[in-house]
Amino acid sequence: MLPPNSSNMPPRSGQPYIYYKVQDTVEYTIYPGLPLDRYELEPCSLNALMAQHKKGACWPLYIRNSTGDMSLGSPFGFLKFNHMKNVVVVHILPYNFPVLNALLEKLPANLKMSPPQAWRQELESYCMSIPSYYLSSLKLVLRSMSINVSGVPDVPTHPGGTPGLSRNCAQQIEQLRNHAKLEVCIGFVVSQSFTTK
Repeated sequence: MLPPNSSNMPPRSGQPYIYYKVQDTVEYTIYPGLPLDRYELEPCSLNALMAQHKKGACWPLYIRNSTGDMSLGSPFGFLKFNHMKNVVVVHILPYNFPVLNALLEKLPANLKMSPPQAWRQELESYCMSIPSYYLSSLKLVLRSMSINVSGVPDVPTHPGGTPGLSRNCAQQIEQLRNHAKLEVCIGFVVSQSFTTK
């Protein structure tokens, strides 16, 4: 997570390192309407490792430093065998989905448009614990469930910057984007010159 007063993007790998925690958690319940993406993993040693554990085990997934403190933070998904127990499936959900799921299950259906104050405070607390770039997506998900989103703060906008980013960070990203476009164009021109000869 980028600290709100940060003026530069911290260096990091272009590919995230995903960590899993081996635990025999019983199956997670997923609130209806929460976005869920599933991806099958290619056969690997993880299949054999998971097969040694409790049937139906779900191993939570993390990305180190997702909260800006170098810890694993909260889970954003989990690993689980498919129903035939021959392929490991990655389930991707909203950040810290166990807390969000529990929060949504607490809200009675007849109070979705006017949630109680205590529930809104819990929602605000949840929103403060997740990276700010999730907030706009969270609002869309809650709206699709017909839940009043007044408890979801807006993504902070720094003066002259992109929502969630300072001006310097937004400029760095734009420079990287332009540089990548240039590399693609140069690579295309070079490959075209070799094919036309």
